[in-house]
Amino acid sequence: GDPGLEGLDYYIGICQMSREAYTEAVESFTAAIEAGSMLQHCHYSRGVCRLMLGDQFIESAQEDLVYASGYDGADADANVKLQADDLLAELQGVINVP
Repeated sequence: GDPGLEGLDYYIGICQMSREAYTEAVESFTAAIEAGSMLQHCHYSRGVCRLMLGDQFIESAQEDLVYASGYDGADADANVKLQADDLLAELQGVINVP
């Protein structure tokens, strides 16, 4: 609840990703999303983690990447959009991507 800790769950998720603890990272990114924190970055990173968790998570990964690609909030990051677009293009051969 401390406003000075904005993004804490996102950064914890990034640390977990770097340790290849993808399930735990997904939980941290989800907590950040539920708190309304760093939405584009969290959806993108959660999507990447879900891809790393295997085929059963491809559709949920796609949803996160589509969100990150289309995000238009005041804090939108063009580089995150490009990264999400690149991953979505890679997925086109695997699943139906809108």
